[in-house]
Amino acid sequence: MALKNKNYVFSQTNCFCVLCQNYSYDTRAGKTRVSMHFHRLKYKNRMKTQSVLICIAFFITLTLTGQELAKNDQTSSRKNEEDEAKLYVYRPAKLVGIMINYDIYTDSVKIGRAVSSKAFETDILPYRTIEIWAKTEVKRSVTLQAEPGKAYYLRCGLRWGVLVGHPKLELVNPYHGELEYRLVSRQINRREYRRQIRNQAKHTQPNENTSN
Repeated sequence: MALKNKNYVFSQTNCFCVLCQNYSYDTRAGKTRVSMHFHRLKYKNRMKTQSVLICIAFFITLTLTGQELAKNDQTSSRKNEEDEAKLYVYRPAKLVGIMINYDIYTDSVKIGRAVSSKAFETDILPYRTIEIWAKTEVKRSVTLQAEPGKAYYLRCGLRWGVLVGHPKLELVNPYHGELEYRLVSRQINRREYRRQIRNQAKHTQPNENTSN
């Protein structure tokens, strides 16, 4: 005769565990062994559950930490962008000295190369006077008092020299500089450039008349 419950089968000669397929042949100690086996199995299940919970908590902690680090990086990059000034350098296409290129420096640091029909941009540190210069036969330079968060536009060109052309550097007002920079970097075409120049002229003429 055998007695059955959910996980165990008891008989007069043995005790059989349905979960792990183990026998206990001692009838008197059967219940004790089954009870010990049940507690051991329960302990293993508890440890597995705790391990899963620990892994989930660790994963959530890593996710939240990564999000906080990403936010901190974004805020720091935004602060750096707001603190730094931008310098946009471009050289319009002209036949004079089209094959002669030269390097552009800020103080003693090379920031790029002035090439016909090319443009580039760089970050500059504010709150100080910066010398922007270039050199072929002679050295030509302009000075700039950079302010944080502002954009500055440098038009590059070439003048006739004795053997090699001389660099020509000119700081341009932001509106015309931005249009010329976008034209040289092919962000807009020449028709759009002329249209915006005409619109700017229409807006500035009434202001000049009223001031007079």
